[in-house]
Amino acid sequence: MFLIRLWQYLKGYVIIIVSGHSVEKFMNICTKRQILLWDMERVNPTAVRMKMSIRGFRSIRPVTRKARVRVHIEEKKGLVYLWCRYRKRRGFLV
Repeated sequence: MFLIRLWQYLKGYVIIIVSGHSVEKFMNICTKRQILLWDMERVNPTAVRMKMSIRGFRSIRPVTRKARVRVHIEEKKGLVYLWCRYRKRRGFLV
């Protein structure tokens, strides 16, 4: 379990909130297209918070249109995002 979470952190992932009336349809289409979703929790009756890989997030646009839901990025996590944040601050890293 630890190795899986470490691998996900190294590759990077986003925490998103999917809102709309057909969130379950969105999850089913993602599963059908082999887009990995994990740690799903219901925020309110029309919204779900979940984690998704960066590659999955890039390919999600047609899925959101088909399911008629809205996706908002809540947080970006991973080594990729840390690298981008501190790329210009080399002195800070040292």
